[in-house]
Amino acid sequence: MLGLNESSDFALAPGEATVMRNWRVTADGRLALRPGTETVCTLASTPVRALWYGNVGGASKLLAAAGGHVYDCTSGVPASVGDVTDSAKTHFFGFNEKVFVLTGSEYMAWDGTGSFASVEGYAPVVAVSTPPEGGGTAAEPVNALTGKKRQLFSPDGTADTFCLAEKAIDELCWVKLDGALVNPGFVSLPDGKVQLTSVPPEGINTLEVCWRKGNGNRASVLGMTRSETFNGVSDTRLFFYGDGTNRAVYSGVNDLGQADAAYFPAMNFVDVDSSNQPVTSMVRHFDRLLAFKPDGMWALEYGTLTLSDGSAVPGFPVIPVNREIGCSALGFARLVDNDPITLHGRSLYRWRLSGSAVRDERTAELISAKAAATLSSFDPAEVRSLDNERTREFFVFTPDAALVYNYGRGAYYVYSGLDAASAVCADGTVYIGTESGKLLRVSDALRSDDGEPIDALWVGGSLSLGREWIKKYSTRLLAVLEPRGGSYAEISVRTDRGPSEASRVVSAATADFSHVDFAHFSFVLSRVTKTKVIRLRTSRFTYCKLIVRSCRAAASPKVLELAVEFNFADKVR
Repeated sequence: MLGLNESSDFALAPGEATVMRNWRVTADGRLALRPGTETVCTLASTPVRALWYGNVGGASKLLAAAGGHVYDCTSGVPASVGDVTDSAKTHFFGFNEKVFVLTGSEYMAWDGTGSFASVEGYAPVVAVSTPPEGGGTAAEPVNALTGKKRQLFSPDGTADTFCLAEKAIDELCWVKLDGALVNPGFVSLPDGKVQLTSVPPEGINTLEVCWRKGNGNRASVLGMTRSETFNGVSDTRLFFYGDGTNRAVYSGVNDLGQADAAYFPAMNFVDVDSSNQPVTSMVRHFDRLLAFKPDGMWALEYGTLTLSDGSAVPGFPVIPVNREIGCSALGFARLVDNDPITLHGRSLYRWRLSGSAVRDERTAELISAKAAATLSSFDPAEVRSLDNERTREFFVFTPDAALVYNYGRGAYYVYSGLDAASAVCADGTVYIGTESGKLLRVSDALRSDDGEPIDALWVGGSLSLGREWIKKYSTRLLAVLEPRGGSYAEISVRTDRGPSEASRVVSAATADFSHVDFAHFSFVLSRVTKTKVIRLRTSRFTYCKLIVRSCRAAASPKVLELAVEFNFADKVR
Protein backbone atom coordinates (compact mmCIF):
# COMPACT_ATOMS: atom_id res chain seq x y z
CA MET A 1 0.00 0.00 0.00
CA LEU A 2 1.39 3.36 -1.08
CA GLY A 3 -0.93 5.79 0.68
CA LEU A 4 -2.93 8.75 -0.56
CA ASN A 5 -2.46 10.32 -3.99
CA GLU A 6 -4.90 13.13 -4.82
CA SER A 7 -3.13 14.26 -7.96
CA SER A 8 -5.12 12.14 -10.45
CA ASP A 9 -7.66 9.34 -10.38
CA PHE A 10 -6.46 7.71 -13.60
CA ALA A 11 -2.69 7.79 -13.19
CA LEU A 12 -2.28 6.06 -9.84
CA ALA A 13 -0.02 3.13 -9.17
CA PRO A 14 -1.61 -0.02 -7.74
CA GLY A 15 -1.74 0.50 -3.98
CA GLU A 16 -2.31 4.27 -4.17
CA ALA A 17 -5.66 5.68 -3.04
CA THR A 18 -7.77 8.64 -4.07
CA VAL A 19 -9.43 8.54 -0.63
CA MET A 20 -7.73 7.19 2.47
CA ARG A 21 -9.63 8.09 5.63
CA ASN A 22 -8.76 6.50 9.00
CA TRP A 23 -6.55 3.85 7.43
CA ARG A 24 -2.78 3.86 7.87
CA VAL A 25 0.16 2.30 6.09
CA THR A 26 2.11 0.03 8.42
CA ALA A 27 5.87 -0.30 8.60
CA ASP A 28 5.69 -3.34 6.31
CA GLY A 29 3.55 -1.52 3.74
CA ARG A 30 0.16 -3.00 4.63
CA LEU A 31 -3.23 -1.38 5.21
CA ALA A 32 -4.40 -1.19 8.84
CA LEU A 33 -7.12 0.64 10.73
CA ARG A 34 -5.83 3.75 12.47
CA PRO A 35 -5.32 3.61 16.26
CA GLY A 36 -8.36 4.24 18.41
CA THR A 37 -8.71 6.85 21.14
CA GLU A 38 -9.98 6.90 24.70
CA THR A 39 -10.63 9.76 27.08
CA VAL A 40 -8.05 10.01 29.84
CA CYS A 41 -9.80 12.88 31.61
CA THR A 42 -11.90 15.97 31.01
CA LEU A 43 -10.06 19.18 31.85
CA ALA A 44 -12.41 22.01 30.88
CA SER A 45 -15.28 23.02 28.63
CA THR A 46 -12.87 25.06 26.52
CA PRO A 47 -10.07 23.84 24.20
CA VAL A 48 -6.93 22.23 25.60
CA ARG A 49 -4.51 24.96 24.56
CA ALA A 50 -1.21 23.09 24.90
CA LEU A 51 0.29 19.77 25.98
CA TRP A 52 3.82 19.02 27.15
CA TYR A 53 5.74 15.91 28.14
CA GLY A 54 9.23 15.87 29.61
CA ASN A 55 11.39 15.70 32.69
CA VAL A 56 10.95 18.21 35.48
CA GLY A 57 12.12 17.88 39.06
CA GLY A 58 13.65 14.48 38.30
CA ALA A 59 10.38 12.91 37.05
CA SER A 60 8.55 12.61 33.74
CA LYS A 61 5.41 14.75 33.61
CA LEU A 62 2.47 15.15 31.24
CA LEU A 63 1.10 18.69 31.50
CA ALA A 64 -1.94 20.31 29.90
CA ALA A 65 -3.15 23.92 29.78
CA ALA A 66 -6.93 24.33 29.65
CA GLY A 67 -9.57 26.63 31.07
CA GLY A 68 -7.02 29.01 32.62
CA HIS A 69 -5.19 26.26 34.55
CA VAL A 70 -2.17 24.04 34.11
CA TYR A 71 -2.88 20.41 35.01
CA ASP A 72 -0.50 17.59 35.87
CA CYS A 73 -2.09 14.64 34.03
CA THR A 74 0.73 12.13 34.56
CA SER A 75 -1.38 9.78 36.70
CA GLY A 76 -4.49 10.16 34.55
CA VAL A 77 -6.21 12.19 37.26
CA PRO A 78 -5.67 15.92 36.57
CA ALA A 79 -4.20 18.00 39.38
CA SER A 80 -3.98 21.77 39.04
CA VAL A 81 -0.42 23.09 39.38
CA GLY A 82 -1.05 26.72 38.53
CA ASP A 83 -3.21 29.35 36.87
CA VAL A 84 -2.41 30.84 33.46
CA THR A 85 -4.23 32.98 30.96
CA ASP A 86 -6.48 30.89 28.72
CA SER A 87 -4.70 31.75 25.47
CA ALA A 88 -4.60 30.01 22.10
CA LYS A 89 -0.89 30.93 21.94
CA THR A 90 0.04 28.93 25.07
CA HIS A 91 3.40 27.17 24.67
CA PHE A 92 5.36 24.90 27.05
CA PHE A 93 9.09 24.22 26.94
CA GLY A 94 11.65 22.61 29.22
CA PHE A 95 14.95 24.20 30.23
CA ASN A 96 17.41 23.75 33.10
CA GLU A 97 15.32 21.06 34.88
CA LYS A 98 12.22 23.27 34.89
CA VAL A 99 9.21 23.65 32.63
CA PHE A 100 8.18 27.10 31.43
CA VAL A 101 5.02 28.42 29.79
CA LEU A 102 4.46 31.40 27.50
CA THR A 103 0.96 32.70 26.80
CA GLY A 104 1.63 35.94 24.94
CA SER A 105 1.17 37.95 28.13
CA GLU A 106 2.80 35.76 30.82
CA TYR A 107 6.07 33.94 31.41
CA MET A 108 5.87 31.35 34.19
CA ALA A 109 7.97 28.46 35.51
CA TRP A 110 7.57 25.27 37.56
CA ASP A 111 10.22 23.07 39.16
CA GLY A 112 7.94 20.10 39.86
CA THR A 113 6.78 21.22 43.29
CA GLY A 114 4.21 23.79 44.33
CA SER A 115 2.63 25.80 41.53
CA PHE A 116 3.63 27.70 38.41
CA ALA A 117 4.94 31.14 39.32
CA SER A 118 5.81 34.20 37.29
CA VAL A 119 9.47 34.45 36.24
CA GLU A 120 10.57 37.57 38.10
CA GLY A 121 13.90 38.01 36.40
CA TYR A 122 17.57 37.83 37.28
CA ALA A 123 19.10 40.98 38.81
CA PRO A 124 22.31 41.64 36.84
CA VAL A 125 25.51 43.03 38.30
CA VAL A 126 25.78 46.30 36.39
CA ALA A 127 29.08 47.45 37.92
CA VAL A 128 31.96 45.93 39.92
CA SER A 129 34.97 47.23 41.86
CA THR A 130 33.00 50.38 42.66
CA PRO A 131 34.53 52.88 45.12
CA PRO A 132 32.16 54.41 47.71
CA GLU A 133 31.72 57.60 45.66
CA GLY A 134 30.42 55.61 42.66
CA GLY A 135 31.67 54.69 39.22
CA GLY A 136 33.30 51.28 38.94
CA THR A 137 33.69 48.95 35.97
CA ALA A 138 30.66 48.14 33.84
CA ALA A 139 29.75 44.46 33.97
CA GLU A 140 26.42 42.88 32.96
CA PRO A 141 23.76 44.63 30.86
CA VAL A 142 20.33 45.30 32.35
CA ASN A 143 17.63 42.64 32.21
CA ALA A 144 14.49 43.34 30.17
CA LEU A 145 12.47 41.17 32.60
CA THR A 146 13.08 43.32 35.67
CA GLY A 147 14.10 46.75 36.89
CA LYS A 148 16.32 45.21 39.58
CA LYS A 149 20.07 45.71 39.41
CA ARG A 150 23.05 44.89 41.60
CA GLN A 151 26.31 46.73 42.16
CA LEU A 152 29.48 45.46 43.85
CA PHE A 153 31.42 47.97 45.96
CA SER A 154 34.97 47.85 47.28
CA PRO A 155 34.88 49.60 50.69
CA ASP A 156 37.95 51.70 51.62
CA GLY A 157 37.59 51.24 55.40
CA THR A 158 36.65 54.88 56.04
CA ALA A 159 33.42 55.67 54.12
CA ASP A 160 29.95 54.55 55.27
CA THR A 161 27.97 56.03 52.33
CA PHE A 162 27.86 54.44 48.87
CA CYS A 163 26.59 55.97 45.62
CA LEU A 164 24.60 53.75 43.25
CA ALA A 165 24.80 53.76 39.45
CA GLU A 166 21.27 55.22 39.24
CA LYS A 167 19.34 58.00 40.93
CA ALA A 168 15.61 58.32 41.56
CA ILE A 169 15.36 54.63 42.36
CA ASP A 170 12.04 53.06 43.37
CA GLU A 171 13.20 50.83 46.22
CA LEU A 172 16.22 49.31 47.91
CA CYS A 173 15.98 45.51 47.76
CA TRP A 174 18.91 44.39 49.90
CA VAL A 175 22.43 45.11 51.09
CA LYS A 176 24.92 42.28 51.65
CA LEU A 177 28.35 42.40 53.23
CA ASP A 178 30.51 39.35 52.55
CA GLY A 179 27.33 37.56 51.45
CA ALA A 180 25.37 38.28 54.65
CA LEU A 181 22.37 40.61 54.78
CA VAL A 182 22.89 43.87 56.67
CA ASN A 183 20.46 46.65 57.57
CA PRO A 184 21.24 50.02 55.97
CA GLY A 185 21.09 53.02 58.28
CA PHE A 186 19.72 55.51 55.74
CA VAL A 187 18.61 55.32 52.10
CA SER A 188 18.12 58.33 49.81
CA LEU A 189 16.00 57.09 46.91
CA PRO A 190 16.16 60.39 44.93
CA ASP A 191 19.96 60.56 45.21
CA GLY A 192 20.60 56.82 44.92
CA LYS A 193 22.71 56.72 48.10
CA VAL A 194 22.96 54.10 50.83
CA GLN A 195 24.43 54.89 54.26
CA LEU A 196 25.38 51.99 56.56
CA THR A 197 25.15 52.10 60.34
CA SER A 198 28.87 51.33 60.59
CA VAL A 199 31.89 51.60 58.32
CA PRO A 200 32.50 48.29 56.56
CA PRO A 201 36.07 46.93 56.55
CA GLU A 202 38.25 47.45 53.49
CA GLY A 203 37.76 44.87 50.78
CA ILE A 204 37.27 44.20 47.06
CA ASN A 205 33.72 43.61 45.85
CA THR A 206 32.66 42.67 49.37
CA LEU A 207 29.60 44.94 49.52
CA GLU A 208 26.60 44.13 47.31
CA VAL A 209 23.67 46.51 46.92
CA CYS A 210 20.50 45.62 44.99
CA TRP A 211 17.84 48.15 44.04
CA ARG A 212 14.91 48.50 41.64
CA LYS A 213 14.14 51.28 39.22
CA GLY A 214 11.14 50.63 37.00
CA ASN A 215 10.14 47.15 35.87
CA GLY A 216 12.39 46.74 32.87
CA ASN A 217 10.84 46.07 29.48
CA ARG A 218 8.93 42.89 30.34
CA ALA A 219 6.50 43.31 27.46
CA SER A 220 9.32 42.70 24.97
CA VAL A 221 9.75 39.20 26.43
CA LEU A 222 6.26 38.34 27.67
CA GLY A 223 4.76 39.14 24.26
CA MET A 224 6.65 36.21 22.72
CA THR A 225 4.79 32.92 22.23
CA ARG A 226 7.35 30.35 20.98
CA SER A 227 10.84 29.22 21.93
CA GLU A 228 13.90 27.41 20.59
CA THR A 229 17.30 26.62 22.10
CA PHE A 230 20.57 27.48 20.35
CA ASN A 231 24.08 28.75 21.03
CA GLY A 232 26.13 27.60 18.08
CA VAL A 233 27.09 23.98 18.66
CA SER A 234 25.15 23.78 21.95
CA ASP A 235 21.63 24.50 23.21
CA THR A 236 22.43 26.83 26.10
CA ARG A 237 20.47 29.92 25.08
CA LEU A 238 16.76 30.45 24.74
CA PHE A 239 15.40 32.24 21.68
CA PHE A 240 11.88 33.66 22.01
CA TYR A 241 9.80 34.73 19.01
CA GLY A 242 6.18 34.88 17.90
CA ASP A 243 4.95 38.32 18.98
CA GLY A 244 3.85 39.14 15.43
CA THR A 245 7.09 40.96 14.51
CA ASN A 246 10.37 40.02 12.84
CA ARG A 247 12.21 40.22 16.18
CA ALA A 248 13.56 37.41 18.36
CA VAL A 249 15.06 37.90 21.82
CA TYR A 250 17.60 35.56 23.40
CA SER A 251 18.72 34.83 26.93
CA GLY A 252 22.06 35.57 28.54
CA VAL A 253 24.53 34.05 31.00
CA ASN A 254 24.48 35.10 34.66
CA ASP A 255 27.44 36.07 36.87
CA LEU A 256 28.04 32.39 37.70
CA GLY A 257 28.56 31.56 34.03
CA GLN A 258 25.26 29.63 33.83
CA ALA A 259 22.59 29.82 31.14
CA ASP A 260 19.67 31.59 32.78
CA ALA A 261 16.06 31.48 31.51
CA ALA A 262 15.30 34.53 33.71
CA TYR A 263 17.94 36.75 32.08
CA PHE A 264 17.16 38.49 28.79
CA PRO A 265 19.63 41.37 28.41
CA ALA A 266 17.96 44.39 26.84
CA MET A 267 20.40 44.37 23.91
CA ASN A 268 19.98 40.62 23.21
CA PHE A 269 17.69 40.71 20.22
CA VAL A 270 17.93 40.02 16.51
CA ASP A 271 15.73 41.36 13.72
CA VAL A 272 15.27 38.87 10.89
CA ASP A 273 15.20 40.77 7.60
CA SER A 274 12.51 43.44 7.16
CA SER A 275 9.63 44.13 9.51
CA ASN A 276 7.04 43.46 6.81
CA GLN A 277 6.70 39.79 7.76
CA PRO A 278 6.89 38.17 11.24
CA VAL A 279 9.08 35.30 12.34
CA THR A 280 6.80 32.25 12.41
CA SER A 281 9.16 29.37 13.27
CA MET A 282 12.66 28.70 14.50
CA VAL A 283 14.44 25.36 14.56
CA ARG A 284 18.07 24.42 15.20
CA HIS A 285 19.61 22.46 12.32
CA PHE A 286 23.20 21.31 12.87
CA ASP A 287 25.24 24.39 13.92
CA ARG A 288 22.75 27.00 12.72
CA LEU A 289 19.42 28.34 13.87
CA LEU A 290 16.95 28.50 10.99
CA ALA A 291 14.43 31.33 11.18
CA PHE A 292 11.33 31.07 8.98
CA LYS A 293 8.96 33.79 7.87
CA PRO A 294 6.04 33.52 5.45
CA ASP A 295 8.24 34.88 2.66
CA GLY A 296 11.53 33.08 3.22
CA MET A 297 14.10 31.43 5.44
CA TRP A 298 17.22 32.84 7.13
CA ALA A 299 20.00 31.23 9.15
CA LEU A 300 21.56 32.53 12.37
CA GLU A 301 25.03 31.45 13.37
CA TYR A 302 27.04 32.08 16.51
CA GLY A 303 29.52 34.96 16.34
CA THR A 304 30.84 37.94 18.30
CA LEU A 305 30.10 41.65 18.18
CA THR A 306 32.55 44.39 19.15
CA LEU A 307 31.00 47.22 21.15
CA SER A 308 32.02 50.88 21.14
CA ASP A 309 34.15 50.38 24.28
CA GLY A 310 36.14 47.63 22.54
CA SER A 311 34.57 44.74 24.41
CA ALA A 312 33.35 41.64 22.54
CA VAL A 313 29.97 40.06 23.22
CA PRO A 314 28.18 37.08 21.63
CA GLY A 315 26.16 37.93 18.54
CA PHE A 316 24.09 36.09 15.95
CA PRO A 317 24.45 37.42 12.40
CA VAL A 318 21.54 36.70 10.03
CA ILE A 319 22.24 35.07 6.66
CA PRO A 320 19.57 34.87 3.91
CA VAL A 321 18.98 31.34 2.56
CA ASN A 322 15.71 31.41 0.63
CA ARG A 323 13.68 34.51 -0.18
CA GLU A 324 10.61 32.73 -1.57
CA ILE A 325 9.74 29.68 0.53
CA GLY A 326 9.28 29.89 4.29
CA CYS A 327 6.68 28.88 6.89
CA SER A 328 3.13 30.21 7.10
CA ALA A 329 2.10 28.66 10.44
CA LEU A 330 3.31 29.84 13.84
CA GLY A 331 5.61 27.31 15.57
CA PHE A 332 5.00 24.68 12.87
CA ALA A 333 8.57 23.80 11.81
CA ARG A 334 9.85 20.44 13.10
CA LEU A 335 12.99 18.42 12.61
CA VAL A 336 11.84 15.21 10.93
CA ASP A 337 14.54 12.63 10.32
CA ASN A 338 16.96 15.51 11.00
CA ASP A 339 15.49 17.69 8.24
CA PRO A 340 13.16 20.64 8.95
CA ILE A 341 9.62 20.43 7.55
CA THR A 342 7.59 23.62 7.11
CA LEU A 343 4.15 24.59 5.84
CA HIS A 344 4.51 27.22 3.12
CA GLY A 345 1.13 28.45 1.97
CA ARG A 346 -0.72 25.14 1.91
CA SER A 347 2.17 22.89 0.91
CA LEU A 348 4.75 20.97 2.93
CA TYR A 349 8.43 21.49 2.23
CA ARG A 350 11.40 19.51 3.48
CA TRP A 351 14.70 21.38 3.85
CA ARG A 352 17.75 19.31 2.95
CA LEU A 353 21.43 20.09 2.76
CA SER A 354 22.29 20.24 -0.92
CA GLY A 355 25.74 18.67 -0.55
CA SER A 356 27.32 21.40 -2.65
CA ALA A 357 30.62 23.09 -1.97
CA VAL A 358 28.78 26.03 -0.44
CA ARG A 359 28.74 25.61 3.35
CA ASP A 360 25.37 24.57 4.75
CA GLU A 361 23.45 25.42 1.58
CA ARG A 362 19.87 24.23 1.98
CA THR A 363 17.22 23.54 -0.62
CA ALA A 364 13.45 23.31 -0.17
CA GLU A 365 11.83 20.16 -1.55
CA LEU A 366 8.07 20.01 -2.10
CA ILE A 367 6.86 16.78 -0.49
CA SER A 368 3.08 17.19 -0.31
CA ALA A 369 1.98 17.06 -3.96
CA LYS A 370 0.11 13.80 -3.30
CA ALA A 371 -1.94 15.42 -0.53
CA ALA A 372 -2.44 18.85 -2.11
CA ALA A 373 -6.25 18.73 -2.06
CA THR A 374 -6.41 17.92 1.66
CA LEU A 375 -3.84 20.57 2.58
CA SER A 376 -5.67 23.19 0.51
CA SER A 377 -8.60 22.91 2.95
CA PHE A 378 -6.40 23.57 6.02
CA ASP A 379 -6.18 27.03 7.58
CA PRO A 380 -2.51 27.80 8.42
CA ALA A 381 -3.70 29.75 11.48
CA GLU A 382 -5.18 26.56 12.97
CA VAL A 383 -2.64 23.85 12.14
CA ARG A 384 -0.37 22.13 14.67
CA SER A 385 2.51 19.77 13.91
CA LEU A 386 3.78 16.69 15.72
CA ASP A 387 6.49 14.14 14.99
CA ASN A 388 6.18 10.59 16.36
CA GLU A 389 9.68 9.23 15.89
CA ARG A 390 8.70 5.76 17.10
CA THR A 391 6.20 5.21 14.27
CA ARG A 392 8.01 7.60 11.90
CA GLU A 393 4.85 9.63 11.33
CA PHE A 394 4.56 13.41 11.02
CA PHE A 395 1.12 14.85 11.87
CA VAL A 396 -0.49 18.04 10.61
CA PHE A 397 -3.40 18.54 13.01
CA THR A 398 -6.45 20.76 12.53
CA PRO A 399 -9.63 20.79 14.65
CA ASP A 400 -11.40 18.77 11.92
CA ALA A 401 -8.81 16.32 10.61
CA ALA A 402 -5.17 15.31 10.65
CA LEU A 403 -2.95 14.73 7.64
CA VAL A 404 -0.33 12.10 8.43
CA TYR A 405 2.95 11.89 6.54
CA ASN A 406 4.52 8.46 7.06
CA TYR A 407 8.09 9.40 6.23
CA GLY A 408 9.25 5.85 6.84
CA ARG A 409 7.15 4.71 3.84
CA GLY A 410 6.76 8.02 1.99
CA ALA A 411 2.96 7.72 2.30
CA TYR A 412 0.14 10.12 3.21
CA TYR A 413 -3.24 9.41 4.80
CA VAL A 414 -5.96 11.30 6.65
CA TYR A 415 -7.37 10.78 10.15
CA SER A 416 -10.79 12.22 10.97
CA GLY A 417 -12.86 12.50 14.13
CA LEU A 418 -9.98 13.54 16.43
CA ASP A 419 -11.13 17.11 17.28
CA ALA A 420 -7.50 18.06 17.98
CA ALA A 421 -6.59 21.44 19.46
CA SER A 422 -3.14 20.31 20.67
CA ALA A 423 -1.03 17.16 20.73
CA VAL A 424 2.14 15.72 22.26
CA CYS A 425 4.15 12.52 21.92
CA ALA A 426 5.04 10.88 25.25
CA ASP A 427 7.55 8.05 24.80
CA GLY A 428 5.91 7.01 21.54
CA THR A 429 2.31 7.42 22.76
CA VAL A 430 0.35 10.29 21.24
CA TYR A 431 -1.96 12.34 23.46
CA ILE A 432 -4.48 14.77 22.00
CA GLY A 433 -6.10 17.76 23.66
CA THR A 434 -9.49 18.33 22.08
CA GLU A 435 -11.46 21.45 21.27
CA SER A 436 -14.06 20.27 23.80
CA GLY A 437 -11.54 20.16 26.68
CA LYS A 438 -10.74 16.43 26.83
CA LEU A 439 -7.39 14.67 27.00
CA LEU A 440 -7.30 11.62 24.69
CA ARG A 441 -4.83 8.75 24.49
CA VAL A 442 -4.16 7.27 21.06
CA SER A 443 -3.31 3.56 21.01
CA ASP A 444 -3.16 0.63 18.57
CA ALA A 445 -4.74 -1.47 21.31
CA LEU A 446 -7.97 0.53 20.98
CA ARG A 447 -10.44 -0.34 18.22
CA SER A 448 -12.83 2.59 18.58
CA ASP A 449 -13.06 6.22 19.64
CA ASP A 450 -14.49 5.91 23.14
CA GLY A 451 -16.76 3.13 21.91
CA GLU A 452 -17.76 4.89 18.69
CA PRO A 453 -16.87 3.01 15.47
CA ILE A 454 -13.98 4.34 13.42
CA ASP A 455 -15.42 5.10 10.00
CA ALA A 456 -12.59 4.05 7.68
CA LEU A 457 -12.63 4.24 3.89
CA TRP A 458 -9.96 3.35 1.31
CA VAL A 459 -10.70 3.96 -2.36
CA GLY A 460 -8.13 2.94 -4.93
CA GLY A 461 -7.52 4.56 -8.29
CA SER A 462 -9.24 3.64 -11.52
CA LEU A 463 -7.52 0.49 -12.80
CA SER A 464 -7.42 -0.25 -16.50
CA LEU A 465 -4.29 -2.45 -16.77
CA GLY A 466 -2.97 0.04 -19.26
CA ARG A 467 -5.65 -0.95 -21.77
CA GLU A 468 -8.22 1.82 -21.72
CA TRP A 469 -9.65 0.69 -25.06
CA ILE A 470 -10.51 -2.85 -23.93
CA LYS A 471 -13.56 -3.87 -21.94
CA LYS A 472 -13.02 -6.31 -19.07
CA TYR A 473 -15.02 -8.59 -16.84
CA SER A 474 -14.21 -10.19 -13.51
CA THR A 475 -15.76 -12.88 -11.35
CA ARG A 476 -13.23 -13.09 -8.52
CA LEU A 477 -11.57 -10.72 -6.09
CA LEU A 478 -8.85 -12.02 -3.78
CA ALA A 479 -8.25 -10.52 -0.31
CA VAL A 480 -5.62 -11.43 2.27
CA LEU A 481 -6.24 -10.28 5.86
CA GLU A 482 -3.98 -10.88 8.80
CA PRO A 483 -5.60 -13.34 11.25
CA ARG A 484 -6.27 -11.36 14.43
CA GLY A 485 -9.12 -10.46 16.72
CA GLY A 486 -11.74 -8.38 14.90
CA SER A 487 -10.05 -8.80 11.52
CA TYR A 488 -12.87 -8.21 9.05
CA ALA A 489 -13.53 -5.58 6.42
CA GLU A 490 -15.99 -4.83 3.66
CA ILE A 491 -14.40 -5.15 0.21
CA SER A 492 -16.11 -3.58 -2.79
CA VAL A 493 -15.55 -3.11 -6.49
CA ARG A 494 -16.92 -0.11 -8.35
CA THR A 495 -16.79 0.10 -12.13
CA ASP A 496 -17.55 2.70 -14.78
CA ARG A 497 -20.74 0.79 -15.59
CA GLY A 498 -22.67 2.52 -12.81
CA PRO A 499 -22.69 3.78 -9.23
CA SER A 500 -23.61 0.41 -7.72
CA GLU A 501 -20.93 -1.65 -6.00
CA ALA A 502 -20.45 -5.37 -5.61
CA SER A 503 -19.36 -5.81 -1.99
CA ARG A 504 -18.61 -8.61 0.48
CA VAL A 505 -17.56 -8.74 4.12
CA VAL A 506 -14.26 -10.60 4.44
CA SER A 507 -13.20 -11.99 7.82
CA ALA A 508 -9.98 -13.40 9.20
CA ALA A 509 -11.01 -12.91 12.83
CA THR A 510 -9.58 -15.22 15.47
CA ALA A 511 -10.90 -15.92 18.96
CA ASP A 512 -10.03 -12.85 20.99
CA PHE A 513 -11.70 -12.08 24.30
CA SER A 514 -10.13 -8.62 24.71
CA HIS A 515 -12.74 -7.00 22.44
CA VAL A 516 -15.62 -9.50 22.24
CA ASP A 517 -18.42 -8.70 19.80
CA PHE A 518 -20.81 -11.67 19.81
CA ALA A 519 -22.37 -10.49 16.56
CA HIS A 520 -19.12 -11.52 14.90
CA PHE A 521 -17.86 -14.15 17.29
CA SER A 522 -15.39 -16.72 16.00
CA PHE A 523 -13.79 -19.87 17.33
CA VAL A 524 -11.05 -19.76 14.70
CA LEU A 525 -7.72 -20.12 16.49
CA SER A 526 -5.31 -20.56 13.58
CA ARG A 527 -2.91 -17.69 12.94
CA VAL A 528 -2.01 -18.96 9.45
CA THR A 529 -2.77 -16.39 6.76
CA LYS A 530 -5.35 -17.49 4.19
CA THR A 531 -6.49 -15.96 0.94
CA LYS A 532 -10.19 -15.16 0.82
CA VAL A 533 -11.94 -15.51 -2.53
CA ILE A 534 -14.82 -13.11 -3.17
CA ARG A 535 -17.22 -14.10 -5.94
CA LEU A 536 -18.30 -11.10 -7.98
CA ARG A 537 -20.16 -10.48 -11.19
CA THR A 538 -18.80 -7.39 -12.90
CA SER A 539 -18.77 -7.30 -16.67
CA ARG A 540 -18.00 -5.11 -19.64
CA PHE A 541 -16.23 -2.38 -17.69
CA THR A 542 -13.27 -0.27 -18.73
CA TYR A 543 -12.15 0.94 -15.30
CA CYS A 544 -12.68 -0.45 -11.82
CA LYS A 545 -11.91 0.70 -8.31
CA LEU A 546 -11.19 -1.35 -5.22
CA ILE A 547 -12.83 -0.08 -2.04
CA VAL A 548 -12.18 -1.14 1.56
CA ARG A 549 -14.40 -0.10 4.46
CA SER A 550 -14.41 -0.64 8.19
CA CYS A 551 -17.08 0.99 10.35
CA ARG A 552 -17.69 -1.29 13.33
CA ALA A 553 -16.51 -0.72 16.87
CA ALA A 554 -15.00 -4.20 17.26
CA ALA A 555 -13.14 -4.20 13.95
CA SER A 556 -9.36 -4.18 13.73
CA PRO A 557 -8.52 -5.26 10.19
CA LYS A 558 -5.11 -5.40 8.59
CA VAL A 559 -5.24 -5.93 4.84
CA LEU A 560 -2.14 -7.62 3.50
CA GLU A 561 -3.04 -7.90 -0.18
CA LEU A 562 -5.87 -7.20 -2.63
CA ALA A 563 -6.15 -8.58 -6.15
CA VAL A 564 -8.73 -8.56 -8.94
CA GLU A 565 -8.81 -11.28 -11.58
CA PHE A 566 -9.33 -9.63 -14.99
CA ASN A 567 -10.48 -11.13 -18.25
CA PHE A 568 -10.54 -9.19 -21.49
CA ALA A 569 -13.60 -8.81 -23.70
CA ASP A 570 -14.11 -6.74 -26.84
CA LYS A 571 -12.98 -3.22 -27.61
CA VAL A 572 -14.62 -0.11 -26.22
CA ARG A 573 -17.14 1.29 -28.68
